[in-house]
Amino acid sequence: MPFNRTLKLLDYFDYESDIERLPFLNKSNWTPKIETISSPISKLVQNNYRTVTLLNSPLLDRDNLDRHQRLALTQLKNNKDIVIKPADKGSAVVILDRQQYLLEARRQLDNPDHYIRLPHSIQNQTQSLLIVFQKLQTKGYINHKQKMYLIGPNPPRPRCFYLLPKVHKDPKAWTIPFEVPQGRPIVSDCGSESYNSAQYVDHFLNPLSQIHDSYLKDAYDFIEKIRDKSFPGHAFLFTADIESLYTNIDTRLGLEAVRECFNRHPDPCRPDDLILQLLEINLTRNDFEFDKQCYLQIQGTAMGKMFAPSYANIYMAYWQRTLQIQRLFLGHSQNYGLFP
Repeated sequence: MPFNRTLKLLDYFDYESDIERLPFLNKSNWTPKIETISSPISKLVQNNYRTVTLLNSPLLDRDNLDRHQRLALTQLKNNKDIVIKPADKGSAVVILDRQQYLLEARRQLDNPDHYIRLPHSIQNQTQSLLIVFQKLQTKGYINHKQKMYLIGPNPPRPRCFYLLPKVHKDPKAWTIPFEVPQGRPIVSDCGSESYNSAQYVDHFLNPLSQIHDSYLKDAYDFIEKIRDKSFPGHAFLFTADIESLYTNIDTRLGLEAVRECFNRHPDPCRPDDLILQLLEINLTRNDFEFDKQCYLQIQGTAMGKMFAPSYANIYMAYWQRTLQIQRLFLGHSQNYGLFP
């Protein structure tokens, strides 16, 4: 029982919650022996075991669905003519005709600006490029155990592509109006050869992605920032959205944005060049499977990469600063008569 293990650990370490733990290590399953913990916690743990054993008695094991409901769920699960997915927003469940789902997926995957087909997976070759972690160990940034964790599983789990239907959009704007909604592309990265390396990259990008002036954590953060500000009576507040931001970030500019961010916020304990190498590997070798076909993403990043939100935030901050510099230059240029 995880709860009992937590009780034992807290008691064993005298309830110290601020113990510094190294990141990028496999989770430990070590549990203190019962004789090493205090008597009150020992009794509580034993009572918990007895209670759980009683609750798991076959006499109390009742299904919360009747036979007909369970049969209906099984039939839906085994129906190969439909695809069941959660909606992109909200809590709706969407049931799509399989051919319609494939139509939307292929509409996106056949875009040569974003994806190309591969004859086979390149995960094994990509794993060989993660020799970067050997350099990180040699330079003292990580230890051997961290390196073995970050290199990832062998063999890696293939990445899978799927769509979350955007049923919240105007049905008139769907791929087939009122029939086939657009889908948000997701690439499941868990267990892949670069999943842990993406975690390492995000460890450094995440804090930097939140320190620029335009960063908003959520609606509450926005309200707090404008609470003491006044606006003219004729002013309008509006929002803007970038369509398919993740897949439209130019990889070269994205890497430049991260490098510029590193330069703006130097840290002698951060291996900038090696982090950028890992980021480039993640961005340029994001291959995946869909409907028994292998693909490679050649532009942007995928939703599913752990660093994707931080990477997008840093890129947008870079874009905003570049735009401000351009406006400043144009303003001065107009003063000198260089532009009409």
